[in-house]
Amino acid sequence: MFTNQNNQSDLSAIAKERLLYLQEMPAPTGLAAEIFAITSDDQVELDSVVEIIEKSPEITMRILRYANSVYYGHRRHIETPKEAIIRVLGLSLTKSLMLAMAVGKTFQKTCPGFDQKRHWFRSSACASIAQSLAPHLSGVHSPSAGIAYTAGLLHNFGILALVNTFPDQLKKIFADKTEGSLRTKTRELLGIDHLIVGGWLARRWGLPDNLVRAISFHDDPFYHGPHQELVLLTGLSCRLAGHLYSPEKTLELPDSLPSKLPLQRQDVEKQLSALSSKREELAAMAELLAGGK
Repeated sequence: MFTNQNNQSDLSAIAKERLLYLQEMPAPTGLAAEIFAITSDDQVELDSVVEIIEKSPEITMRILRYANSVYYGHRRHIETPKEAIIRVLGLSLTKSLMLAMAVGKTFQKTCPGFDQKRHWFRSSACASIAQSLAPHLSGVHSPSAGIAYTAGLLHNFGILALVNTFPDQLKKIFADKTEGSLRTKTRELLGIDHLIVGGWLARRWGLPDNLVRAISFHDDPFYHGPHQELVLLTGLSCRLAGHLYSPEKTLELPDSLPSKLPLQRQDVEKQLSALSSKREELAAMAELLAGGK
């Protein structure tokens, strides 16, 4: 429930009613709550993260599979979460993956027409693009590669919340093959969309403001406000990730990059070229995030 003015005045009565319904959804508890907490803690220590991972055999297994995936190409077999963090993933990326797993675990319901693997592929691709481009930003307030990856991974998690909470309505939307974006169709049917829901939940669950902003406003290429570079980078990466999902599509940049994003076109082209050869690896990572074996 965010606008560029940070108020709800432009939301209809039905939209507010939908959000009140979502408010009945309990905030993450137990291990998921611990994961959300460490995401907001920039000073968290390695051993604390390892301790949380090892509380869950499922998260441990998935972190190890990530570290041993061909995407990272690490030659030595990784056997423990601590080794995975130190040798391959790093602390920031590990926290991002744990957060995505916690979100996925919170929203386990689905509906016909919703492709979880496609959702997580595009999220993984968006995260990878944002991570690779972040070091090339020349602005004063440029985000770190780790924050960029997290924002990319979670930018559309409001879709999961809507599918989980309103499966019958989302089934109709996914079955609708007429022209129009998912966001437009969702607003027409529900009065809210996945950006509103994702931003609202991110704020309610205690995620830092930079991630809340990226989730809420990444669809606006003219966004002007706090954490502007992260928001615009997430939006650009999201649009480019759609091309990576379909092998038959040519990876083409838009005619112009967001004017307020301090990024050179040649840097974007170079990083996209590198990622275009890793579609299969991204698909494998998406399957892990979707709960695949």
